[in-house]
Amino acid sequence: PSYFVSSVGGATLEVLKCYIKDQEKPS
Repeated sequence: PSYFVSSVGGATLEVLKCYIKDQEKPS
């Protein structure tokens, strides 16, 4: 169903955002 796809897509975007933010942090 479309609602399932959109919910999974949103979760993936959140994970990607967190990943990008983590990459920006100095090690």
